[in-house]
Amino acid sequence: VPDGIKGEFVIPDQVEFIGSGAFRNCKKITSVKMSDNLTKIGFDAFEGCTSLKNVKLSEKLKSIDDIAFRNCSSLESVTLPDGINTIGHFAFLGCDKLKSISLPDSVTSIGKEAFPESVETEKVNGISYIGKWAVYSTQKELPENITLKDDTDRKSVV
Repeated sequence: VPDGIKGEFVIPDQVEFIGSGAFRNCKKITSVKMSDNLTKIGFDAFEGCTSLKNVKLSEKLKSIDDIAFRNCSSLESVTLPDGINTIGHFAFLGCDKLKSISLPDSVTSIGKEAFPESVETEKVNGISYIGKWAVYSTQKELPENITLKDDTDRKSVV
């Protein structure tokens, strides 16, 4: 995607997957509306889009790969759709204006440091994998049925 794109960008309906680095460092994009058919956002797809404030995700989205939105420092709102399963490592790290996010019941895996410290999450039950410091700002106790990877201490996740 050329760096000259600015303002709102609409992903066409025929797009089902956004590839690695597709919009990386497109500093003039302010909002993105995803295709209704989009199922996956690839590795570092929007990393460094510092003017990106709002993202409308597809209702069919199943996964957000590692560092997909990392350092989108203006990002204020993201609504995760019902049906999403996986949020990758560092997916929203550096999105310091993002203050809260509701995790749908469909989320089963949250990668290491997926969200910035400023984010409050509304759900941790039902998740089978949480990476180190994924939701450490929630200040909630993790249920015992959650499997932690990378030799993670239960106290380092919340």
